[in-house]
Amino acid sequence: MAYLSDKIIDDIFDLQKRLLQLINEAAALELIIFEQFGETEATIPELDEILNIKERATSYYTRVNRLLLQIFQSQPLADSATLNLLAQSISQTRAITDAGKANLLEIKINWNLQ
Repeated sequence: MAYLSDKIIDDIFDLQKRLLQLINEAAALELIIFEQFGETEATIPELDEILNIKERATSYYTRVNRLLLQIFQSQPLADSATLNLLAQSISQTRAITDAGKANLLEIKINWNLQ
C-alpha cells in the first residue's frame, strides 16, 4: 500500500463531505425552483446548470473515492501515475466544488431565493 499522510486522507474526506453537501444543496435548490416557478423557458437553463453541478460533483466524488481505494489496495506500492492522478483529482475537485457553490449562489440570487 502506498503511504498517504493523515493530512491527505483528511483532506480527501473533507472534499468528499463538501461534494456531498454540494450535491444536497443543488438537489434542494432544484426542487425549490421547480416547485416555486415550474419548468419554464426561464427556469430551464438554471435547472440544467443545477443538474450539471450535481453530475460533476457526483463524478468527482466517485473518482476520488475509487482512486483512494485503489491506492490502499495497491501492493507493494501504488504506482506514481495513480498517485499523480489522485493529486490532480484533489486539485480539480476543490475547483469544481468552489465553482459549483458559486454557481448555486448566483442562481439563488437571480431567483431571489437567499
